[in-house]
Amino acid sequence: MSKYYVYRFLDEAGNIIYIGKTNNINKRMESQHFSQQGHLPRECYLETCRIEYAQLKTDNTMRIYEIYLISKYKPAYNQEFNYKDEAIGIELPEPAWKEYNITSNMRASIKSMKQDEAYWEAKEQYDMESWQMCFAALGGGL
Repeated sequence: MSKYYVYRFLDEAGNIIYIGKTNNINKRMESQHFSQQGHLPRECYLETCRIEYAQLKTDNTMRIYEIYLISKYKPAYNQEFNYKDEAIGIELPEPAWKEYNITSNMRASIKSMKQDEAYWEAKEQYDMESWQMCFAALGGGL
């Protein structure tokens, strides 16, 4: 049986800084976000003080809620669906948020992010070069 989740990262002040979706909350947090595989800027992970998630009933509901919540809260680290100057024209009930326990492995990953400047600088450079190559391949040139 599939499970459908939306989740959010909150900073120390309780501001929502990132919203995402997943079918496997544990794998998404521990093996993808809070590991060397993390796709968000390092600052997002370093600012995350609390993680909350809500389980939804269907894949479509999960996708709609992700777009809705990003549009409503405009988290700093979401790029897709984050239209800063555009209001959302619908109102959905707030999902039932539960706290996700930040494990010792996740905390160790955050600690290593703070210490491993060379890795993050190389990753950011690689990400930028990859983006430039894709942009050029699509005819955008630079």
